[in-house]
Amino acid sequence: MNIDKENKKLLLIPAIFSFIIASILIYKFTYPISWDVYYHIHMADLYMKQGLVFWDYETVAPIGRLIMYPPLFHLMLGLFSKLSGISLMNLTRILQPFFSFS
Repeated sequence: MNIDKENKKLLLIPAIFSFIIASILIYKFTYPISWDVYYHIHMADLYMKQGLVFWDYETVAPIGRLIMYPPLFHLMLGLFSKLSGISLMNLTRILQPFFSFS
């Protein structure tokens, strides 16, 4: 299948549309607009406070649970938060439109 330049531009329309909608939602609501983002914020905060750990005692207290997610996203989120000085909550709100079309 041969895709010419004009058709390649059409492929960007859904991505741009979802980015605009997610950006509107960011400015309308104070908190992130999905449920799983709070877990990712928690994991980034856990790695920022305790380093790279494999057991999370805070989500299922007192016994805790094994961390099943690969840590790269959470470590990068914590690193960006530390370097920029932006809180994890605000950073996830800023990044949400960029991940909206993935």
